[in-house]
Amino acid sequence: SSCFAQLLMAVEYMHSRGVAHRDIKGANVLLSDDGVLKLADFGAAIYFARLNSSDRRTLEGTAHWMAPEVIKDQDEDTKTDWCKADVWSLACTFIEMATSKRPWSDLNNAVTAMFHIASTLDHPELPPLENDTSSSSTSSGTPISRSTRDLLLQCFSRRANERPSVSEMLKHEYIQSSSRPLNLSCLAPRPPDPTTISTTNNLVHHDNMERKDSTPTLLSACVIGL
Repeated sequence: SSCFAQLLMAVEYMHSRGVAHRDIKGANVLLSDDGVLKLADFGAAIYFARLNSSDRRTLEGTAHWMAPEVIKDQDEDTKTDWCKADVWSLACTFIEMATSKRPWSDLNNAVTAMFHIASTLDHPELPPLENDTSSSSTSSGTPISRSTRDLLLQCFSRRANERPSVSEMLKHEYIQSSSRPLNLSCLAPRPPDPTTISTTNNLVHHDNMERKDSTPTLLSACVIGL
C-alpha cells in the first residue's frame, strides 16, 4: 500500500495545481532502491486549469489504461473529468501492482481494448479477495480486502462524476493502514508553464501495447509494497 499511496500523493499534487497526467500506467511509475516512487512521462499532461468550457477533450493515454469517456469523447465537465480519468487509470495501475499483469490482459491490441472499454459495462478483472475460498474465483495476484475491492469498483464507475477524487482515495483505510511512512519526495515538481505542455490532438500512445501479459520490471518491486 505504501507504493500506491505514494503514487496517489503525486497525482493529488498535480491535480491540486491544475494538471492532469492522462497517461498513468506501470511503465510510467519509477521506484528507487530505497522505495521512493516517482511518476514519470508528462508528454500527455494537460494544464486543465486553463481550459475553457469550449475546449474539447483530446484522445490521450495508453489504450488499456484509458477511461471509457476518454475513448468515447464524452465530457460532462472537461476540467474535472480529466482528473476522474486519471482515477480510472490509477485503479488500472493498482491492478498491475497486485497481479503483475496489465488491465484487460486478455485483450492483445490497442484497438480491441479501446472498443471493449468503450462498449462494455464491465471493469478489468480485479485481484482475488482475501480469504476467498470460492472455487469459482479465477483471478490471480496479491489478495485484497473487500473494502479495497469496493474502492476499485468506485474508481471503475462508468460515470466519471461518481468516482472518488484522489484526495478521497488517500483517506481510504487501505491507504491509511500503509505499514511504511509516506515519503513526500515522491511528489511531482511544480508543473511547467502550460504553453510547454504537449497538447497534441488525437494521439494515442501504443508503446508496450503489443506485449502479452508483460509488466515493466520497474513495477515488480511495487508488489512487495502491497
